[in-house]
Amino acid sequence: VAQANDSPSTVAQRYRTAMLVGYAAAEQGHYHTALINFRRALEARPGDRYATAAIQNMETYIARERSEVAKRAEIARLQTTVAAAVAASDWACAAASVERLVELVPPDSPDRARLIAYRGELAGMIASRDNLERWSTVCPGGQV
Repeated sequence: VAQANDSPSTVAQRYRTAMLVGYAAAEQGHYHTALINFRRALEARPGDRYATAAIQNMETYIARERSEVAKRAEIARLQTTVAAAVAASDWACAAASVERLVELVPPDSPDRARLIAYRGELAGMIASRDNLERWSTVCPGGQV
């Protein structure tokens, strides 16, 4: 935090150090540490466009990381649901879960190609109406 009696060179050094530490942390993927340091730089030099842009970038990277973590968690949950649905012959639930997985997996992934093929197999099971009385036991209320 800038002090009223700080010399201009002290403030400039504080800004420079915070920016350098921020860039180094960002380069290593330590976005929270980078964000803290870019905010320190902005405190030293309020309104600075470089510190402001760096802060916005770090906030974007952090949001992207959080989104990716949530996506991976949803994929893991859906994979578990598919396994349980198949074990229970709950083809409707399995198909709905696989459909959502297809949306989450990157288009160029070999996993997506396998999921699409599996989706076709499940469609065949649904078309044959196999074990109709046991549908929707794993995904109650049709929720995936």
